[in-house]
Amino acid sequence: MCPDISKCEKEDCPLKECCYRYTSKSSPFWQSYAHFTYSDKTKSCEDFWCAEGKEADYEKIKKSLIAEPPLEESDINPMS
Repeated sequence: MCPDISKCEKEDCPLKECCYRYTSKSSPFWQSYAHFTYSDKTKSCEDFWCAEGKEADYEKIKKSLIAEPPLEESDINPMS
């Protein structure tokens, strides 16, 4: 059975392999997708939903992301 959720279609999200919204099985008949937003500044996604059994992987990814230097405002918005 497929879950009745909005799945994430964000291919470049560093959390995607641990996120239920990305890894859950899609319905072959009807599936809603959303473009959820991963924030490089906060290193998080408000809509992240940890997939069952992926908690340890998520913790490893989260630690590696936090270890990265924070982005400067000019890196986030090159027009400023």
